[in-house]
Amino acid sequence: MEILPDDDYEIPSLVHEPKIRLYTDYPEVSEFLTDPRFYSTSDKTKAHILWLSGRLYDYKSLADSRGELFYVSQFPSEQVLINKDLLAIVCRRSCEEEDSNINTFENCPKWLPTTYSLMIELPQFVSYFQNREKRNLDNVWICKPFNLARGLDIYVTDNLTEIIRLSEARPMVACKYVTDPVLFPKENVGLVKMDLRFIVLLRSIQDFELFVYERFWLRFANKPFSLEDFEDYEKHFTVMNYNDFPLQQMFCHDFIKLFEKVHSPHKWSDVENSIYKMIKDIFIASALREPPAGIGTFPGSRAMYGLDIMLEWDRTYDEKRINPVLLEVNWMPDCKRACDYYPEFYDDVFSVLFLNEIDGKHVVQL
Repeated sequence: MEILPDDDYEIPSLVHEPKIRLYTDYPEVSEFLTDPRFYSTSDKTKAHILWLSGRLYDYKSLADSRGELFYVSQFPSEQVLINKDLLAIVCRRSCEEEDSNINTFENCPKWLPTTYSLMIELPQFVSYFQNREKRNLDNVWICKPFNLARGLDIYVTDNLTEIIRLSEARPMVACKYVTDPVLFPKENVGLVKMDLRFIVLLRSIQDFELFVYERFWLRFANKPFSLEDFEDYEKHFTVMNYNDFPLQQMFCHDFIKLFEKVHSPHKWSDVENSIYKMIKDIFIASALREPPAGIGTFPGSRAMYGLDIMLEWDRTYDEKRINPVLLEVNWMPDCKRACDYYPEFYDDVFSVLFLNEIDGKHVVQL
């Protein structure tokens, strides 16, 4: 639990502040934030805004030592979103109990893969795995550490023994693997997996001021998708920008045109609406409980999250549909590509979060 100031702690708006002092340890922010209302300071105790790469837990001592009020780039107890085991628990709150269908092994909500904590739910996971096996249902799982990103230490497997062994190495979750993803044609390669990175800005959880950046980013696998060769990274993973694999870049507006051409008659606007609804449901669910079981409030909290989303086919209807699937939520995501594509990215982000400016900033309020 974070240590917070007293309930009567108030923070004045920065809207009319002529020079807003910013302390950050993110080089991209220093480089690409060009709005003249913000300027960098190396003195953390004098900054109006602390845009930090490390977690802050003692808000009260910092406030007392400064003698000034401050804004910070995080929310109390936001671990419920950014830790993968807690995220699954939080997202399941968006479902009514009767919505779950144990007999057909359908997950609820649909956009959340069935997820087990291998540290505390291993017996339940084994039972579920074996019951799927008895019914000849596919049993491919992706095992991830609770709190790592960038594709680190992740395994795809349909081998129960391997999953049990993985659970002994470090705290991990097992998530049902998306076996029917919406694929994308890659030139000279074929149909490959893809996922999408959406940037979400949270200005207040109490008043529910939530925004999504309209521009999103694409990541593609390098080899045609198939349910085999699970150890082949370039077939089953899309994070290529932290290793020596080839990286395909694409603007979202170019992607949308090709997507609607390849997957006609599906309209991207319909897919986008379902993604936005999912994002809103996630953050509503995160606020249903008091901290530490839910995200907390602090008057100066502002935050940016990166949501990784995949698309999958839903074939339970007469006409197949496209549903979003949540992979993970990343706190203070790497936005170097965002800045390379759109140099005004951080100007937009800081204007929305700290100056309450929305018009012309490429955001949609949810």
